[in-house]
Amino acid sequence: MPPKDQELNLPAPLSPESTSQANEAAEAKAEVLRVLRYVWTHAKGLSALFTIIGSLIAILALYTYLSAIDRVDLFLPSISIGPVLFIWLFFVVMVFLAFVLCIATPSIIFAALISIFGLSDEHLREFAPTLAGITVGGFALLSLSVLFVPSHYINWSIGILYVIGFASVGYVVARSKTQRDKYLTKIGEKNGWYIFKSVMFIGAVAMVLLLVILTGIFPAIFTTWSHPELKSQSDSYWLGLISFGAMVLSCIPVLAFCLSRGALITRISRTLTTIFFVLILFCFMSPAIFSLVAYSAASAIKLRDSQVSEFIVSKKYPTVTFDATTWQIKEIQDENKTITIKAFKLFKFGDALLLCPAKYVSTLREDVPSISKYCFATSSAEMTLAAPTLVRQNIYLKATYCGREFTKPPFLLSQKQACVFAPSKLKPSAN
Repeated sequence: MPPKDQELNLPAPLSPESTSQANEAAEAKAEVLRVLRYVWTHAKGLSALFTIIGSLIAILALYTYLSAIDRVDLFLPSISIGPVLFIWLFFVVMVFLAFVLCIATPSIIFAALISIFGLSDEHLREFAPTLAGITVGGFALLSLSVLFVPSHYINWSIGILYVIGFASVGYVVARSKTQRDKYLTKIGEKNGWYIFKSVMFIGAVAMVLLLVILTGIFPAIFTTWSHPELKSQSDSYWLGLISFGAMVLSCIPVLAFCLSRGALITRISRTLTTIFFVLILFCFMSPAIFSLVAYSAASAIKLRDSQVSEFIVSKKYPTVTFDATTWQIKEIQDENKTITIKAFKLFKFGDALLLCPAKYVSTLREDVPSISKYCFATSSAEMTLAAPTLVRQNIYLKATYCGREFTKPPFLLSQKQACVFAPSKLKPSAN
């Protein structure tokens, strides 16, 4: 006799795990609908609130940029609530999101690394800390390689990292009963295809692990850029320690999600809280990161333009206004005795304009505050951008130049010489 439920063609009862997953999905859907209803009900109030918050963020970012170039005196003259402010806000937010994405790249790939194994929640809580420990060890080895390994041997250290990662992944798989049964047990049967497949799986996982370790360079680079004052050899060790801390912080949110218990919406909320605190810690470790974001946004929106241009100076500024040793001045032979200067825009927002002498155009970001005092603060109405002129200049070598051929790392430096020969002088033709 078949079971009674089969006679009635009834579906098989759900397992407790399937019931739990269905309940979590229903709770998450209900929570999302509740948030959407709240946003729809309070749309006007929220839009006004976001407008105020956005204006404050844009003004604060403007002040941060002016502080970075040491010209806070232009802050009040440049403030204006209008379309320009919100365009500036858009670029600041986009640059900040790109910055967050770069920091989160190791975390995203680390999540992909864990998902490869297809673990249940219970096994995930046992497996994730082990993989996290291996990743942190890889970050440490990468930091030590950058600090102590000569630059022409750095490529070899990446290969060594992969070999260590391969051995570590093999150890982790062999140590876990579920993964050992899934990938390694049949190797003892001397099945060649199964051995090849298992080795390829471990090799692929080791490659993803290496990618996680290498993308740890992204938060480390941001940390290095935000500490331009650390230049000495002793400072490099301190900077390496801070960069290592930034690498470790980037993987904490995924670990927090894996170790959390409860419904999916609860785990997500805890992960978001962890991300918030990780960003706060990262900003404490790299306090100049906001200046870096503002500086990058200013370059993107052309608030700061490194293109040297010629500006026609208003008649209200006599020639003596500009020092000839600092500025490239050209007098135009007209009845108004008009002058032009060559400069680049360090700041332009609304009508406020800050022009710097052309000779400072190649100044590094960390040295900009030291040259901004030589820049000329004016308004856009007082300076007219001159039309570009085509300058033709033939360049001739006066002598033959020789140098060592370029060598691609990691090969030893080539000692071969390459020369660029000067043309022979042409004799005038006899008429």
